[in-house]
Amino acid sequence: MKGLKNLQGGSVQKVAATPDLLLEAFRELDLNVWDDLVVALALSLMFVFLLRCREALGPVDPEMCLRVGNFIVAAKGEQLPVAAYGQADELVLLQGKSKADQQAMGHMANAFRADHPLCPVPLFQRAAWLNPAHFTDADRYLLTKANGKVLSRDEVAKRLRCAGERCGVPRAALSVISLRSGGASAMFHEGYSAEEIKRRGRWASDCWRTYV
Repeated sequence: MKGLKNLQGGSVQKVAATPDLLLEAFRELDLNVWDDLVVALALSLMFVFLLRCREALGPVDPEMCLRVGNFIVAAKGEQLPVAAYGQADELVLLQGKSKADQQAMGHMANAFRADHPLCPVPLFQRAAWLNPAHFTDADRYLLTKANGKVLSRDEVAKRLRCAGERCGVPRAALSVISLRSGGASAMFHEGYSAEEIKRRGRWASDCWRTYV
């Protein structure tokens, strides 16, 4: 019925976030302010690692929401202490099992440092420089704001929609899922295989194709 409604001109279809749209959202963020930096991290990590909303944002799902301990910051393949994050050239994400993980072995993905504002590695480095104590508790939810609350999906959606309006995208066409679909679309257009996209996005079926 939802598909039929869309064919008949129903609700506006959600669109994938592009790197340009994310850069527009970054323009309103002061990366020297912790809460703004948390938003930047959310945008980057959800796009690069194809994260689902409940894996990053509030309302918190204690079993799914990523914590500080889910991330390893490394240089030349070796894990770094917080004090040495400035030397990092790689960020590794470790997650628990998912529906695409038939062997229940968990999931690992990484991102190497790149000279690009959306790269999560320098954002992690800046966060550790700005608030090193945040990274000393492995059980702390990663995207925790200064008031102790986890960044909410509504806050991230608002940032995306405001940036989208300035880029000519209807507000209703953007939501938090636009980050996951945007990351998948970027991989698709860069020539990654279906299996690589499914593995990174933890999809068990070919439903990822609807995102790109």
